[in-house]
Amino acid sequence: MSPLALAASIVRSAGWHAVLGCLLLVVFNIATTLVPLALGAAIDQGIGPVTTGTPAGDAVGGFAIWVSVIAGLYVVMNLTYRFGGRIGWYSVQRAQYELSARVVERILDVRGTAGGPQLPGRLLSVATSDNERTCAALYFAIYPLGNLVAIVVAAVSLFVIHPILGITVVVGAPLLLVLMALAARPLRARTEREQEAIADAAGTAADLVSGYRVIAGIHAQRAAAGHYRGVSRAALRGTLASNTAEGALVGVNATLTALFAGIVTVVAALLTFDGSISVGGLIAAAAMAQMLLDPLKILIEEAATLGAEVLASARRVLNLLFTEPNPDALGAAPVAPTPHLRIDSPTGDSIDIRAGEFVVIDPTAVDADVLTAALTMTARAGTAPHITLDGRELREHDPTEVRRTILVAPHRADLLEDTVLANVLHDSDDVSSARAALDSACCGSLEHELPLGYDTSIGDGGRTLSGGQRQRVALARALFREPPVLVLHDPTNSVDSATEFDIAHRLRSARSGFTTVVVTSSPAFHAVAERSIGRDEVMQS
Repeated sequence: MSPLALAASIVRSAGWHAVLGCLLLVVFNIATTLVPLALGAAIDQGIGPVTTGTPAGDAVGGFAIWVSVIAGLYVVMNLTYRFGGRIGWYSVQRAQYELSARVVERILDVRGTAGGPQLPGRLLSVATSDNERTCAALYFAIYPLGNLVAIVVAAVSLFVIHPILGITVVVGAPLLLVLMALAARPLRARTEREQEAIADAAGTAADLVSGYRVIAGIHAQRAAAGHYRGVSRAALRGTLASNTAEGALVGVNATLTALFAGIVTVVAALLTFDGSISVGGLIAAAAMAQMLLDPLKILIEEAATLGAEVLASARRVLNLLFTEPNPDALGAAPVAPTPHLRIDSPTGDSIDIRAGEFVVIDPTAVDADVLTAALTMTARAGTAPHITLDGRELREHDPTEVRRTILVAPHRADLLEDTVLANVLHDSDDVSSARAALDSACCGSLEHELPLGYDTSIGDGGRTLSGGQRQRVALARALFREPPVLVLHDPTNSVDSATEFDIAHRLRSARSGFTTVVVTSSPAFHAVAERSIGRDEVMQS
């Protein structure tokens, strides 16, 4: 699918909302165009006769009629623009919701993406700003037709006043549109580069903030800041280049449309001096020429500026929607309720984990990040160890069933901006089991330390909690799910030794009968493990 085809599908999806909004705005533009004609007629029939000696009483009737017509046109303009704009805006909002749902569905697809996960900031940029700009395609379906009709009605009206005026509009308006469309070509390329640079900057910023503690720990703040500064400057250069081109285009557009209106007015004035048209005709022509400025500007700016943004954003949305899934996550085989897990590393080492075992693996024996990425089917092709479930390759299994069976709790867990209890419950209402999970993770002290106990809101990402408290709540959330296979990576490295020892014993008890794999160097966990695997023991396991 091309960006243009995506924009067209968005317009089609709006259905009768877009059609009704467009029709109302067409009526608005027709009424707007007829106002100068009514004004000219009011002058010719109400004021003109008085200047030639006709009694004012004889001219009042005609003048009153045309004033009433003008008032009626303004009522029509008010109602049609209000409701046409409202319906059109509803169509845009609905399209944004529907497209964002597709984008989020692709982001959350269990099949992942080829090449591994993408930066969260970049995905957020596509799901928000690019989604919004792409749906602006509806403006082309709702507003431009009314502007085109206004230009046609103006050309016909001016032709009625005098053929030369109509010909001036018929020749000049299309020429102006073509010239501005050609001038807008550089803007399209610059807009696309701008949005790519902004997405890169957003992704880098999100990555920098999320990993700042690690960066600070290795004293790499200066290098990280330098990298972000370079990306940010590139985004700034792209934005300035795009805005400069857009500003130049808008300036040229304003100049040419004003010049065009001036030419129409001058031609009308010359025809008036020649006696070919009346004073009312001159005023109508001058007002109509002025009225043409807005439709011409809107048509040109939407076709150039907005069009460039729509196509650039649509291309980025399509790149995400049609990104190839991870080739290691395309299987369809079912997963046994309690599978036997085997991990074979590229070096030839192997680890067998039988169903129901509580196994602790030292980080020197396996790369925890690579292992967790492989088990969640998000690893880059060729980097993951060979993993089998009951003798069948992991990649052959349905990724949805794999995730339902194997829960890989991330080392850095994100908590929701909610209460402690709500973070554990999520969409469940089993409060007693949630409290039991919190107790197994040694979160009981939080009941007394926090103002409202487990009902205390912990802020965005659990910022009101300490690092150890966040880890314990995240561990309780994982335990509450009771997955057949639970994989943990350093689940207590921010917890004090005494609490860690208590957690290890409680975790072993809570996971009785389930398979549990803990990748950690903690002596507390190795002490309670059914099987403790170090680097030297991998081959024998």
